[in-house]
Amino acid sequence: MSEETTQVDLSAELDRLSAMRGDEDGEDDEDDDSPALRLSVHDARFRPETVRGHELRALCDEGPADLRGQRVGVALHALRREGVRATRAGERIRAVDLVDAVGGPDLSGGYVVDRQTGTVLAVDATGDPVELVVAGSGPVGEQGTERRLDSETLATATVAGYRDRERYRRYDAYGRPD
Repeated sequence: MSEETTQVDLSAELDRLSAMRGDEDGEDDEDDDSPALRLSVHDARFRPETVRGHELRALCDEGPADLRGQRVGVALHALRREGVRATRAGERIRAVDLVDAVGGPDLSGGYVVDRQTGTVLAVDATGDPVELVVAGSGPVGEQGTERRLDSETLATATVAGYRDRERYRRYDAYGRPD
């Protein structure tokens, strides 16, 4: 039993050292006039890297042991939730500025979240019908599918079993409600 405890402690220590090594790399970045970007999500601190599809990709350098040293994706619309804070050189910045600082949005037409299946659909073209292509899959996602929905369906469809819960939620390329 003591061997398991030692192994867990060693794993946590390796994560901590890995995160510290990442901080040193971040300090080198500051020499080239790019102020340190940070994303705080409750107790965890992340170093934003890029935007892929509808997610900001970031490396966790502070926080719970199971997150430290891990690269995670944070949905762009989640950047506006309570408990999420973006900073540049210690000063708070808007989510839009954070996205621009790491290279800008990846989906020009924005995206739609199907709240019934958890699937994220990239808006391929604007107009009516709206063309959607799977950008990310939830627990019951539909990999590799394309859909065409008219704007009214997109605006009025509800989650099965819930009259008051909209099924589709549309966001622009920065994750702002559209």
